[in-house]
Amino acid sequence: MESKDYVDGVRVCMIRPGNKVGKKGKTGIRGVSYKPKRKAYVVSIGLKGKMIYLGQFKNLEDAVQSRKDAEEKYYRPILEKSGD
Repeated sequence: MESKDYVDGVRVCMIRPGNKVGKKGKTGIRGVSYKPKRKAYVVSIGLKGKMIYLGQFKNLEDAVQSRKDAEEKYYRPILEKSGD
């Protein structure tokens, strides 16, 4: 079964697991960046042209878990509808 390009206004290929992080990504995790002035990791996720702020965390493990939880909450239903 071939997946749809867009589901609920979201381009499915952009939210598939395994998408590469940009060259500027210092943490290696999509949506997680380190802010030295705050001494914290800031986490966000994009959906339908909006950035959803997920919080800031003192350690990387908590930041990564927050991002994974958000992907499950926001991306999983869309990927299921697409057949991925």
